[in-house]
Amino acid sequence: MDSIVRYEVAADDISIRAATAAEMEEFLEKQRPDKPQFPPRDLTRTEIVDLDGAGHTDLTSIGAKAANVAELRRVLSPEIVPHGYGVPFYFYDGFMTKNGLYEEIRDLIKGDKFARCEDVREKRLADIRKKIKRAKMPRKLREALGEMQARFPAGTGLRCRSSTNNEDLKDFNGAGLYDSFTHRPDEGHVEQTVKQVWASLWNRRAFEERHFYRIDHFHTAMAVLVHPNFDDEIANGVALTKNVYFPDFKGFYVNVQVGESLVTNPDPNAIPDELLIMEDVDQSTPGNPVYETIRIRRSSLVEPGKSVLTDSQLRLLTRQMELIQDHFKKVYRAENDQAFAMDLEFKIDLREQLTIKQARPWVD
Repeated sequence: MDSIVRYEVAADDISIRAATAAEMEEFLEKQRPDKPQFPPRDLTRTEIVDLDGAGHTDLTSIGAKAANVAELRRVLSPEIVPHGYGVPFYFYDGFMTKNGLYEEIRDLIKGDKFARCEDVREKRLADIRKKIKRAKMPRKLREALGEMQARFPAGTGLRCRSSTNNEDLKDFNGAGLYDSFTHRPDEGHVEQTVKQVWASLWNRRAFEERHFYRIDHFHTAMAVLVHPNFDDEIANGVALTKNVYFPDFKGFYVNVQVGESLVTNPDPNAIPDELLIMEDVDQSTPGNPVYETIRIRRSSLVEPGKSVLTDSQLRLLTRQMELIQDHFKKVYRAENDQAFAMDLEFKIDLREQLTIKQARPWVD
């Protein structure tokens, strides 16, 4: 049976006991910010943004995810980072305003029933998402989205990814709060897929997370990162540009799995390769680090003794992580912060090409 407990770890003791709802609420309240938060959103960027003309400083108009992918293209070889576009916050705000959706949502989420009853909250948030998906796209916005879509080669599937002003930030990760969708070549105009991404701003988990951190729902905005879709991956993974086991020594931490069996949302019983890439201080020289790979565990989806990544793929990934860590430390003005690291998502496609899909600050 579910119950509330208080679990405490001291220097030489562990205790667990039954707790009350009041104790839990008191504890949680201490974790929340004292004041409401209003994430910055720049609505003056009215045109869809080519990532090659953008960078990290554009996060207030196209969101941190899109802005950091643009920044990655400045640092890494162009074939390693997908080229695409950022549909700015202006489009979401214009769509919501034109359709009167802000006012409708305010009516749906006010009142004690919404605040106190989970079933009511779930249903009304689902209603909000339906309203967004069914609302008409303003003509000028639709035309601009169509022009963007036409810039990709004919027959290209598009990945439309959330890029809000309250995720992928230095002090707020927000990983997994919002949804991304693939637009297939036979699905016509991309507008409906963009609306699906916008609607995910009102997922229950995202709403609850914003409520807990006192983030204003109506100051939150959704941009969309659009780039070619990745099908037929031979490997996918996540990595941290820090040594999580021995923080005093330079290194990187990698989890990688074969095919499209996700590391971030793994299949049952699918164990990924877990690697620690650590600098060998005895062999390294200034400006020329030498790394040792420590295999913590091997994937359950490969033959015994085999690895998901080849040695050359691992060396290439390691070099990219070096570049990313050094560059983004400067971007985030964290040169003296030993704990700073970037959280990466990557893939190896059928051409055995490495692609870095995302980079965001790691939040401990």
